[in-house]
Order: sequence, then C-alpha cells, then structure tokens
Amino acid sequence: MSSKRTNLESYVQNLARGPQKYPTAERGYFTIWLTEANRERLQKICTGLDLAVHQVFNAACRYAFFYAERRGKPIQQLRGYPKIRGKIHVRFTPSPLVAKLLTDTGTEVDENVASACINLGVQLLYRGLFGRQK
Repeated sequence: MSSKRTNLESYVQNLARGPQKYPTAERGYFTIWLTEANRERLQKICTGLDLAVHQVFNAACRYAFFYAERRGKPIQQLRGYPKIRGKIHVRFTPSPLVAKLLTDTGTEVDENVASACINLGVQLLYRGLFGRQK
C-alpha cells in the first residue's frame, strides 16, 4: 500500500475522531499577506472557477505542497517562494488538511510561512490555469 494512501487513511481516521487542534495560530486563523499581483491573480482564479477566497487559499496551499513534493524539494527552496510579504491582508482559517500540511513542514508555523505558501500556491495555480500572462 502506498504511503499516500496511508496518509489519506490516517487523515480520514483523524477526522472521524472529531475536531483536533492543530498549532496553526493561537486564535484559529492566520492573517495572510498578499502581494498586489497575487491579489489580482486570486481575483481572476475566484472568478474563473467560481470559488470563494478561502477555497482558493486552501487549494493554493495544498497545490504548493504538491508541487514541492513533485519537485523533490522542501517548499521553502522552490523558485518563487516569497522572501517578503505583501501589503494586502486577508483573514484565513485553514481546513484541517491544510493546517496539518503547514504543521508538517518542520518549521514553526506562523503567518509568514502560511502567507508564503499561499502566495506561492496562487502563483502556481494561476500559471497552470491561465499561463504566464498577468
């Protein structure tokens, strides 16, 4: 049985146990800092796919981790991983799976890490959906 299937089964079993507290943020949400370019990309993704912002944030974060895994690199070493945070802030409560992905990075999860993962994921999703155009 593959490790991905085992991880999925473990995740489903954890969900069956009820809500769990992941150390994502003391107050249960993050303030995500977006760049202006990623705000525009986010708006186009939300409009194009008819999704809410929190859905795209969760998908972007998951996709960034998926992309890193496919490249065989830690997410922080990927080209495009933001070094500075944006100026536009948005409140985000991660799904249980995204919260677990963020806590499994091996680094202390804070708003800067979550923001960087989501900014990278938004860039990757946008490029996959619409190409390199802005």
